[in-house]
Amino acid sequence: MFSNIYWNAFHLATVGSTYFKVVRNLREMLKLDVAEYMMSICGDSGLRDISSPGKSGNIFFLSQDDRFMIKTLKKYELKVMLNMLPKYYYHVGSYENTLITKFFGLH
Repeated sequence: MFSNIYWNAFHLATVGSTYFKVVRNLREMLKLDVAEYMMSICGDSGLRDISSPGKSGNIFFLSQDDRFMIKTLKKYELKVMLNMLPKYYYHVGSYENTLITKFFGLH
């Protein structure tokens, strides 16, 4: 488990520029090819929206190749994700074949 000092340091680091390094490491741990990821979500085909928003009212998008789902977040949901990131990072690093939902970034 993370100590409070480690947790706070990790949280502060993820909010700053180190966040991008953490997400890059997550993508590597989850064996995601960054070029393929970027082409999938940013390629010529773009994203398509899922016509019916979820219960939260957030908008969902799907990559044209159906590999990635993108969800808009409210401010409080973003805070939850950032607070969850240290334990998520630890879990993904500890359990290579985890079945937990895979997050590749907060864009």
